[in-house]
Amino acid sequence: MKLTDANEAQKTLRKLQQGVAFIRQSESEFSIVALHALLIIASDEGCTVSDVQAKLGVTKAAASRNVHTLGDQDNRRGDLPPMGLISIKVDSADIRRKRLYLTDKGRGFLNGLADIIN
Repeated sequence: MKLTDANEAQKTLRKLQQGVAFIRQSESEFSIVALHALLIIASDEGCTVSDVQAKLGVTKAAASRNVHTLGDQDNRRGDLPPMGLISIKVDSADIRRKRLYLTDKGRGFLNGLADIIN
């Protein structure tokens, strides 16, 4: 989308500002990489950390850290408290692989963001 029409540009920028404010209000420690990871997981539920890593273009450690920050209490890692936006489940076919799914809180968060942007 190109912002060539001044009125449309202002409208779009206001929506983006409102979206960012919503994100900061909902989860004050939300990084852009974590948000990107959440959007990847939402668009491909059941994906793995490796899938997220490939799409983010970050190291496996960075992908894992962001996924666990998005996760629930049982999967806490790092300095930030878990957000509870995704559920991390062991793959029944391969216990080394973890599958990623949105929680109700994660769906609610993304629905709230979509309401602002749309």
